Amino acid sequence: MKIERDERRFDFHDIGLAIKRACEASGMTQEQLAYIVDRAPRTIMYNENDGQHPSLNTFYQMVTMFDISVDQYFYPSKNRGSECRKRIDAMAVRRMKAYFFTTKNRKNIGQPLVACTLIGLVTGNLTIGIILGGSLQMIALGWANIGAAVAPDAALASVASTIILVQGGQGQKGIGTAIGIAIPLAVAGLFLTMLVRTISVAIVHIMDRKAEEANWRAIDRWQMIAVALQGLRIAIPAALLLAIPASVVRAGLNAMPAWLNEGMTIGGGMVVAVGYAMVINMMASREVWPFFIIGFCLAAVKELTLIALGGIGISLAIMYLALEGSKGGNNNNSNSGSGDPLGDILDDY
Repeated sequence: MKIERDERRFDFHDIGLAIKRACEASGMTQEQLAYIVDRAPRTIMYNENDGQHPSLNTFYQMVTMFDISVDQYFYPSKNRGSECRKRIDAMAVRRMKAYFFTTKNRKNIGQPLVACTLIGLVTGNLTIGIILGGSLQMIALGWANIGAAVAPDAALASVASTIILVQGGQGQKGIGTAIGIAIPLAVAGLFLTMLVRTISVAIVHIMDRKAEEANWRAIDRWQMIAVALQGLRIAIPAALLLAIPASVVRAGLNAMPAWLNEGMTIGGGMVVAVGYAMVINMMASREVWPFFIIGFCLAAVKELTLIALGGIGISLAIMYLALEGSKGGNNNNSNSGSGDPLGDILDDY
């Protein structure tokens, strides 16, 4: 058997870079690491940047300290598939977090009805909070992001207008003014929205790089930063409004001329009607129009409460679904039928 000298030499650059990244991710400096492993800071720098081989004991201390698997560096061909899988898993986790943390929470807690109601509940003005939230919700129903066009910021408008309404102390009389103020606030909130989204784009690219490195801690950290920016987008303007004394807000609202107050009230009501009309325009069909007309007529009856109107609406929906189901059953079971589901049901009786 012929014995030959093994001329291979292990390249320490990759594992040195992994140690450097792990050290930075943990917030540890080269000086601190050097002190822990009892080596000079310059030696650690050579190990991390120049690929200089450390002693076996120093190598063991560093890789175990940062929980670095050395198999992928000693046997790269055997661990290529598992390392690729690890990176894919990290990327998938980041995508799922981005979806659940940004889309779901914003669609719920940021809705005007929810935000205004919560602020009204905390401040002891639940009634006016619900009324304002319902009015702004009707406006926001017609807002949607279409392509590159971004809808007005309903969350900021809801929080800011509710704070102004509560501090103004005008009660239900100030709801019209609050609605009028909410619209320009929603449009102005687009600047903060675009600013946060621009920053989020940079954060996404950073998270992409961390996912390629399978750095789970960094992915979590940047994800939390992105979520915090969404909250600060509303929290900072709200805090600035709360810093204004209530007496100053009341004085400013009372100083507004009557024609301006009445104009904002009328304009706010028109905007609510326009928002609802946009929703009807999207939903309107031959089958739905009768229910809109019935609801409009019933709403004019002052003796009917919201609970009564809700019960009537649920009953009409159940009747509609029952009739649709009966129509489908008649078409499947027989070829005969008048085309009138209600008439067919009565004929069966």
